[in-house]
Amino acid sequence: MSTVQIVWLKKAFRLSDHVALSSAARQGPVLPLYVVEPEYWSLPDTSYRQYCFLKGCVEEIAEDLAALGGQLVIAQGSVVDVLRKIQTEFGQLQLWSHQETGNYWTYQRDIAVRAWCEENDVQFHEPLQFGVWRGSKIDRDNWAKQWDALMAEPIATLPEEVSFASYASNIIALPKPEALGLEPDGISELQTPGRKAAIAILNSFLHVRGEKYRTDMSSPVTGESGRARLSPHLT
Repeated sequence: MSTVQIVWLKKAFRLSDHVALSSAARQGPVLPLYVVEPEYWSLPDTSYRQYCFLKGCVEEIAEDLAALGGQLVIAQGSVVDVLRKIQTEFGQLQLWSHQETGNYWTYQRDIAVRAWCEENDVQFHEPLQFGVWRGSKIDRDNWAKQWDALMAEPIATLPEEVSFASYASNIIALPKPEALGLEPDGISELQTPGRKAAIAILNSFLHVRGEKYRTDMSSPVTGESGRARLSPHLT
């Protein structure tokens, strides 16, 4: 039996230039995974509006994966518990995920996942997608050279055909924010989530809105449209 390649999606909800996904697809059958973590959504720096935006991103990539013949597995709970259940189903696993720059909770969560992988003979690959190196990999003297080399790497592409693993156990629908204890926080207009919306916003900034960026960016009247408005998409 081929080793199943789990691609754990945290924030990189896209198919284009996804190093973890494209690398995993060249190793064996891929199982895309998103884990809803209730403990994370109970933190003071998470919110209703953040979850609503993320929910839209997850739903869009689920559609994109379905168009390739795959299925996004959505589970709820701790990542370690979810991985344990998947290993019971498949046996041999490799885990792929972009290294995340998050808060202290996600950093500790990643440490726990890495420890579980080491204890259970699961290779955990964490390719970089930003110019941030965590922990012992930090080399302040050579950071600029490392960043330049990372940015110069070619855009990652998927193979022409991607093989997907099938997993039916414990798959759930994305819960509503209220089910995670998140209550509406007064937002009246949520920026449209997803990569397609991000590309449209980027193009509108580069070709239309950005013309007066230097003068419009600081004004409370024009700042709403004059700024790039890409922050939620980049995050």
